Amino acid sequence: MTVVSDLEQDWHTWHAARERDLDTDYGWLSIVAFDWLSSAPTGLQGLPGQWWADERAHVSASGELTLGGEDRAYELVATAAGDSRLNLSFHDRTNGAETAPWRTVTTGPVARDGSVSIDFNRAINLPFAFTAYGTCPAPVPGNRIDLPVTAGEKKVR
Repeated sequence: MTVVSDLEQDWHTWHAARERDLDTDYGWLSIVAFDWLSSAPTGLQGLPGQWWADERAHVSASGELTLGGEDRAYELVATAAGDSRLNLSFHDRTNGAETAPWRTVTTGPVARDGSVSIDFNRAINLPFAFTAYGTCPAPVPGNRIDLPVTAGEKKVR
């Protein structure tokens, strides 16, 4: 008999939902073209509705996370993910060989003392890892963990 821990079961549930989200009718795995939007509503072949861009998006840093301990600490810039969580885009030593050129992970909720938990098993590839049509912001230059982060999604083959 196999016993699956709550943490392991939570990860399997999360991962199954992640794969379903990628594979929806209009999910990241369905993209076959890239169209820049203008400010005027226009139709796009094969897609329902009218599409346009009416403003620019700017992402501001929400704070810095310190990872590590006494021997080595990494100061990494994070952005707001909503629901009191943070997004952390990062480079590490696995990039390019085992993993995409960079990945992102969403932290647990920020605690009252400012601490957060990070489960790198949930580090994900951004859309550019699945399609040439994905445009994704790279981490800020200092967001590099000088260790191999072997947990999380791997390079797409």
